[in-house]
Amino acid sequence: MNMDYSLEKNDTFAAMAEKDPNTLISLMNNKETSDDNLIILAESAGLIADEGKVVPTLLKLLDHKNPEVREAAVYGIGCFISETVTDALIDVIAHDENETVKEAARNMPAVEYLLETIDSSGIEGDEDGSD
Repeated sequence: MNMDYSLEKNDTFAAMAEKDPNTLISLMNNKETSDDNLIILAESAGLIADEGKVVPTLLKLLDHKNPEVREAAVYGIGCFISETVTDALIDVIAHDENETVKEAARNMPAVEYLLETIDSSGIEGDEDGSD
């Protein structure tokens, strides 16, 4: 029963992302929104067509205390490919204390492309370990 309710909320928030993105963003910015709802909202936010509207809110959620909310923000923000998004995801990989959140960031298209580009370019650190 609870799963059905969750699926219904997923559909509602996904539709909201497409038809009424300002309301979805307002809910993500509302301090009264529960973590469970923030998770669904953040994932749905990736469906918002206007990156400029939603990315700033998702960037804030990358610092949320709940790692599940941070992971959802990674999934939401990972739908966009820009320097800002890539930089934010790299920061998550470097600094988030939760491995699940880091792994989600590693698997986002912008980061995968960047890592593949670095690997194929032959860029490596100094062999002696010096800078």
